Amino acid sequence: MSYAALDAARVSRASQSALRALEQVEEKNEAHMRKVIMVERIQALAAAAAETALPGGGLVTLTSEEFWLISRNW
Repeated sequence: MSYAALDAARVSRASQSALRALEQVEEKNEAHMRKVIMVERIQALAAAAAETALPGGGLVTLTSEEFWLISRNW
C-alpha cells in the first residue's frame, strides 16, 4: 500500500468538494454511504491537521486509495 504526506489544507478543501459532489448523487445505496463516511473522516482529520502548530502539523498522510477517493471526478 502506498502512502503520501500531503498538505492538510488542500486535502480538506478537496474533501469538501468531493462531499458536495457526493451529495448530488440521487441513488444512496450502502456503497455510496460508505464513501460519504470515509470522505467525511478524511475531511475532519485534514481540517484538524491543518489547524495544528505542532511539529508535523499542516500535513496529513493518506493511502493511495484514500487519495483516489477524494481526487476522483464524481
